Amino acid sequence: MLPLKIACFVVCVSVVFVYFYTPVPDGMNEDDRWILRKIFALSQAGKVVARLGALVGYDSAINITRSFRNSRFAFVHPDNYALDSTNYDFEGVNVTVHRRPRAKDAKELDAAFVYIHGGGWAYEYREIYAILERYIAQHADVAVVAIQYPLAPENPYPKPMLACYNSVLYLHQHAQRLGIDPQRISIGGDSAGGNLAASVTLKLRDTGHTFLQRQILLSPALQFATFRLDSYEQNDRYGILPRRDMILFWLHYMHEGIQFINELTFNEHLSPRITQGKIWPVLQKYQQFPQSHVKIDEKVVKNWEKKLLDPYLCPMFADTLKGLPPTVILISEFDILRDEALAYADRLKADGVETKVVRTPGFHGLYCFSRDSKVGAQMADAVVSFLKTPVPAQQNHAESSR
Repeated sequence: MLPLKIACFVVCVSVVFVYFYTPVPDGMNEDDRWILRKIFALSQAGKVVARLGALVGYDSAINITRSFRNSRFAFVHPDNYALDSTNYDFEGVNVTVHRRPRAKDAKELDAAFVYIHGGGWAYEYREIYAILERYIAQHADVAVVAIQYPLAPENPYPKPMLACYNSVLYLHQHAQRLGIDPQRISIGGDSAGGNLAASVTLKLRDTGHTFLQRQILLSPALQFATFRLDSYEQNDRYGILPRRDMILFWLHYMHEGIQFINELTFNEHLSPRITQGKIWPVLQKYQQFPQSHVKIDEKVVKNWEKKLLDPYLCPMFADTLKGLPPTVILISEFDILRDEALAYADRLKADGVETKVVRTPGFHGLYCFSRDSKVGAQMADAVVSFLKTPVPAQQNHAESSR
């Protein structure tokens, strides 16, 4: 009987180990490897809790996951920066401004950096993002304007994008009342927030609002045309942001059903208009996957073509990127989103936009752990450096798009 118990114990331990273990790339720093393993293990634990909670009817899986993930960061040690963090209501959108204290009679206006958080359009980690936002505010000496946009799937596209767009316009229109210089407003975001920042920047250009000084995108999600880029193939196994999760995030954001997972996984949603268009070769530069061998599902194609060609949903497929402000794109080498960020940088450069790419040997989201990671700190400092770099007098970027 004892050998059977031992065997059962070994099997259980092995199952737990396999579920909570993730491989790490050889080129990653040792400290970052442990951060990756810890995050992955906690993420896997959250999935177990969410599935069990949904099974017994406690709440939806996504709400349980939100509560579990937020609880992980509830006791984050605060920084000791002498900054004010003030909450505002920008016509129904909650916004937090982190800045150095201002005297009531201060006449000098602050530069502003609008930051849009990541989280798959579905999650919001205020405590962990406040660390990054306040770090930028302290070291770049800017007012960081953090937008808490409405989350998917309860609020699908275009609600989050429009909330961010309207918030940026509100900031510009009421800048002086808020102590902000309307000619020194920049925008940025990471992951899903990078998608929103890129979309808002495009929409501002298209509507004639060309006041943004800079655009900073950290590991941005810029397209859902292909989930077979080389970075997906190489980095899917590391677990921090697997392909399936990214597809689910897109589906939640677009209020689409999970029945499309397989089609998107194998790129069966692409019409000839997409694969024969001018943008596709830019992506193909980073894809060895043989798209020509894929059998297209005509019913799925009709549903997805219009979505792919919406630049405020899928910035990669904007007809032109001319007229956008100077841009920095920060990329993690071991991130599935690496290659679409590189492709977007290629498009920006080809369209005459001043563009810089910063590549780091990290994983997706490492910039949120700048306290514990040298690479994460490097990414945060790259944002600070770009914000502190002098820029020419405000130009009408739209002129170059004509």
